[in-house]
This record gives sequence, structure tokens and C-alpha cells, in this order.
Amino acid sequence: MAALSRRALANIQPDPEKDLGRAAFYNQYDPEKNPGGVVAMAVAENRLIGSKHLKSALARYLNNILEPQQSIESGTVVVLSGVSNVVNTVAFCICNEGEGILIGRPLYVGFISDLAAVSRVVPVKVELKGVDPTGVDAVSRYEEALEVSEAQGIKIRAIMLSSPHNPLGRPYAPAALEAYLRLCSRRNIHLLSDEVYAKAVFPNADVPRPEPFKSVLSFNLPDYIDPSLVHVFYGMSKDFCANGLRIGCLVSQNNRQLLAAVRAISKFAWPCSLADRAWANLLEDDRFLADYFPLLIERLARAYKFCTTYLKELEIPYIPACAGPFLWVDMSGLLMQQTAHGELDLAWKLVNGGVWLATGQAYSSEKVGNFRLTFAVPEDEMKLGMDR
Repeated sequence: MAALSRRALANIQPDPEKDLGRAAFYNQYDPEKNPGGVVAMAVAENRLIGSKHLKSALARYLNNILEPQQSIESGTVVVLSGVSNVVNTVAFCICNEGEGILIGRPLYVGFISDLAAVSRVVPVKVELKGVDPTGVDAVSRYEEALEVSEAQGIKIRAIMLSSPHNPLGRPYAPAALEAYLRLCSRRNIHLLSDEVYAKAVFPNADVPRPEPFKSVLSFNLPDYIDPSLVHVFYGMSKDFCANGLRIGCLVSQNNRQLLAAVRAISKFAWPCSLADRAWANLLEDDRFLADYFPLLIERLARAYKFCTTYLKELEIPYIPACAGPFLWVDMSGLLMQQTAHGELDLAWKLVNGGVWLATGQAYSSEKVGNFRLTFAVPEDEMKLGMDR
């Protein structure tokens, strides 16, 4: 098992008062499930509304969609106010200030601030040099980046994946995930897998038979790695189209020390009881889930077709996608100069013309002129944007 950061370990030193609180908190009275439990009258919390069963609902739901080899128990789930807070908190706990986490380019832009702004962890961007980021050939680039970083004095503590990939919108090949597990095992570093688009894989004309999403937890982890090094993030914002309800979770099945360290500072990112209750209600509504996810896939596929039809008419190249609500488009042919400045100039022209696309530079693209285009918008707005 890789050691936690010094600052995380400092937060989980023995403390009699905290031991007392934990003993009571995790054995609270419930008229049905724990009638002999402790009646909680110590915390200034209004429990007339709010959910106490979200973690159980999450465990049941995640067992269904992630298909883990080892069943997810509610005690291995920590819920915080959004996946950004989960990433920040885990980074704080596994890295000392100035240590690094490897992330392949292009990357989800939010990871940069999630790692660096509070926890002061270095996001080490991995150059893939034309290799498919979701394929097995990319893994060797991570090992090269690890060796370069450590030669420069930046200790690498983890690899971070956005699975399915953001911004490319594709699931990882199972062989690639196996290779990442083996690399992390060999180097004794953590594997962090952000799986917020697990239910957003859809077939389309470009990718009629997409690679099915496969969670890192679906592998028999002891065959590849010490399971205490593998951690998954999930949230309500993406699969449930609820960005404003800031709530997400960490699943760490075999690392009690990390869970304790995360819980020790979790009060800075507790979710509100309304978001807690709303998500629990959705997760426990099997009829809703049975109707909702097919509708989500159908609408993503329809919006993708609508958008890509326009892109083809405009002769704007794009990388075929099949997961999530976005596309990686190549607008380098419209740049006045093939530089980051030229890309920014084009982005401003688009905004001044009434269209906002995310620049490739924001997503650490290795090639200028790429943009991330979100196609999951109403058709009338998509048409207006494309016409502009």
C-alpha cells in the first residue's frame, strides 16, 4: 500500500474525543435497522428533513452500473459536495504539497484547479504524441512522464483517468485499463478513475458498436494490483444532468486509512440535505431509472446526429465520439496563425459572433485549433449556433 500524505496522516492521529464521536455517529439509532443504536442529540443538525440512506442507495446503484468484482458496501463510500471536492480531498490525502498526479492530454480542464488550487498538487500533463488516449499504447507514455517528473524532483503519487474520456467522448479499451492497473502496481502509485459518464455511452452512425463502458472496479483487482491503490469517483452532475446539485462520491473498497483521512476533512465539503435526499430518491426509484437511462441514450444519439450533420456540411473535422455530451472538433483550418494566440483569436471571434466553444488550450490539447463542442443542447439552439 502506498503511504498517504503527511498532512493526511496528521489528521487521523488518535483523539479520544473523535473516537467518542465516531463510535456514536456510526452506531446511530434507527427504528427498523438499528433499534439498539445511539440516539443522537449531540450535533446541531435539523434531521426533520434530509437523508441518512444515500450511501446505501449509492452502493446498490453502483454495484449495478459498475459491475464490480468485489461488492461495494456503503461503508466504502464517502459523499461530498461534488466530484471536484472529491478529487481535491483525495489529492490532499494521497499527495504532499508539490507532489504530482499524471493526467494524459487532452484532459478535463477542471482537474487542474481540483488538484492545484487548494491541495497544491502538481497536475503532470502527459504528452501522448498522437497515440490514442484511450488505447493501450498510451500507457507507456505515462511511465515515461513519471520517470521524467521524478528526475525533476516531482514525486508521482497517482494516475488520474477520466473514464469515459473527457473531452474525447470515448470509453477506454479494457486492455488499456489492465495496463494502467499493472503500471500503478509496478510503481506503487494510486489509480484514480473518474467515472461520471458511466451511463452515457451511446451508439451512433460514426460508432455503431461502441466499446462498452468498463469500470476499473469490474476487474479482479488482486490479479493486477494491491486493491488499496484503486479509487473511483462518481457524481450526480453528468449521468443525471444535474450540474447544479453539487454532490458526488468516492468509492475506495480496500483502503480504510484513506477513507478515514477523507472523512477527517470532509466537513469542509458536506453536501446539503436537499441534494442528498434528491439523489437518494432517484437512485431508489427503479422505475424512473429504467425509463430515464434509455431516454438519455436516445437523446444523446439524436443530438449527436443533429450536430455532426451540421459539422459535415460545414466541413469541420471531428473525432467520432460515443460517450458524454461533447465532441472534439478540429477548427485549425480557420486559424489565422497556427498558434495558441491564433486559437484564442478564433475563440473570441466565435464569442463575439454569439457562439461559445471550449478552447483546446484550456483542455491542454497537444494541437492548436481543437475545440470541445457540447452538442447536448436543444436543437433550435444548436441550429442557431451552427448558423452563426
